[in-house]
Amino acid sequence: MQIPPLIPIETFFRNPAVTQYTISPDGKNFAFLSNKNSRLNIVLFNKEQATEEFITDVSERDISHYVWVSSDVIVYFYDTGGDENFKAFACNIHTKKTTNLTPFDNVVTSLVSRLYNDPKHILLAMNKENPQIFDVYKCDVETGELIMIAKNPGNVMAWMCTDDGTIRCVYVQINPELEAVGLWNSADNTYSVIVEVPFPHSVDVSGISKNGKILYLSTNLFSDLEQLFEYSIDTNTFTPLYQHPTRDVSRLITSDRTKLPIFTYVYDSKRTIHYFDEKLKAIHQKVAEQIGRSFEEVMILDLDFSEENFVFIVNNDRLRGEYYSYEAKTNTLALFGCATPWLEEEQLATMNEISYTARDGRTIYAYLTLPNGVEPKNLPLIMNPHGGPWVQDVWGYNPEAQFLANRGFAVVQPNYRGSLGYGLSHYTSAFKQWGKTMQDDLTDCVHHLINTGIADPKRVSIYGASYGGYATLAGITFTPDLYACAIDYVGVSNLFTFFESFPEYWKPFMGKMFKMIGNPDEDKELLHSSSPVFFVDRITTPLFVAQGANDPRVKKAESDQIVEALAKRGVSIEYMVKDNEGHGFRNEENKMEFYHAMERFLLEHIPVQYRN
Repeated sequence: MQIPPLIPIETFFRNPAVTQYTISPDGKNFAFLSNKNSRLNIVLFNKEQATEEFITDVSERDISHYVWVSSDVIVYFYDTGGDENFKAFACNIHTKKTTNLTPFDNVVTSLVSRLYNDPKHILLAMNKENPQIFDVYKCDVETGELIMIAKNPGNVMAWMCTDDGTIRCVYVQINPELEAVGLWNSADNTYSVIVEVPFPHSVDVSGISKNGKILYLSTNLFSDLEQLFEYSIDTNTFTPLYQHPTRDVSRLITSDRTKLPIFTYVYDSKRTIHYFDEKLKAIHQKVAEQIGRSFEEVMILDLDFSEENFVFIVNNDRLRGEYYSYEAKTNTLALFGCATPWLEEEQLATMNEISYTARDGRTIYAYLTLPNGVEPKNLPLIMNPHGGPWVQDVWGYNPEAQFLANRGFAVVQPNYRGSLGYGLSHYTSAFKQWGKTMQDDLTDCVHHLINTGIADPKRVSIYGASYGGYATLAGITFTPDLYACAIDYVGVSNLFTFFESFPEYWKPFMGKMFKMIGNPDEDKELLHSSSPVFFVDRITTPLFVAQGANDPRVKKAESDQIVEALAKRGVSIEYMVKDNEGHGFRNEENKMEFYHAMERFLLEHIPVQYRN
């Protein structure tokens, strides 16, 4: 393959042409997000008339996400400057009237459920009365009237309701050692425990049957891996639904119409889909054959209430997303659009899963993206640990990896211990290991790629966001000779001040976090030894730091500390702060500035020889 041309940064990081396609419950209209004045706004597509128009006009920040609450009303969520205090807005698709449903300062709003039997209302959770906990409100989407229907007793972490809007189940934290699923009693705002979940196990309720007697859930209570079960409330019995031999189940999708499970998927080396509904499985196969792409790249993104009209998405490691509509009765498939039509797949790089053995014998899986047209030997390498840390890197289109590979860098993304998807033991092996074995997994990955000849040992950089930003700072602190340069994006530098700066609604999880990261009172030595800010004398690596001023999770003070300490020592450092951003940059103009600065920084310190 020939070396592809340099693709402009704007081509990778401009807002998508289309994204988040959905269909109205009656199947008559579609909606999606698209760019208007450099911000993502909602577009309505009328199926019958084949017309489309913007129905929102936000200008300060992208719309984060939205949901059809009825066939006439869309509710979308929007924060200010990245503070994550999301407000809910209702937009009537016919009149374009928009109502701010939650016009409160310093309050976080999230969706509990839309109500198919009551399309004029929606259930929202808000920390309006107490910043640490969330109560449930029934909201009139026309007038904005709010009525509290469930008062949080102080330890409810999540709410689940039936079709008619009745709160049926809650997920509660009894103490840091024990969580539970409980049945909710709305008469006196109490619950009765039905499933105990001892730490560090987990249970995720994905659906409730129509009669309210069956819960569909995933749990690792009975195995190292997350498995799917049907749980009977009356008999307190778990009936297995699905399990994967080597990976956690990722998510269960249930039918809005029948409330029965439709499908689930698992991230193995690529996404594997398992259907419970044979009719939908047949539709999926029929659509995949018509599209002509491999089966695992095609997925149902949304479907109407009748389950006769669908939105499908097609994506892979070189395609951000193609969207199709499908009408089952007429077997009609139509292409809506592509998220990034300006990118050419053949110019982009492939992403492949690799594995390596960490120094203690644990197998670690990672994704490696190599530049096209170049022999994979002695390449400059970007170690790119994911944030979280309790999430999972998966196979698929990644604009950062593609941008960096296009510039000639190899990019590796390890699912180090603590990453989800690989079982409970992989998750718990990271407890109290920030900067320790978690960091060793990254170091061992770099050495693996050096030893196999892929990476040039003198041209290795580390770049990460959030926990990945912490890992970046830890990398240049505890392995100062490994990296030629580093980029810390909204990363933690001091584990003591990190805990002190938690937003109020994270405070109920503090006991659990102490067990996972360390207790500032009981584990002072551990947290001190894992905090890069206390070891700045070891740092000699050129560093680029980027931070949002309104970040509610990793406060600006985390970046300020490390920057100020290094500046006093005369270490080369570049610091970018955006006053209208939070935990990562979302506004287009800020993303462009950041990635242009990243490119300059990397090419200065780990130059790509064949590109010169």
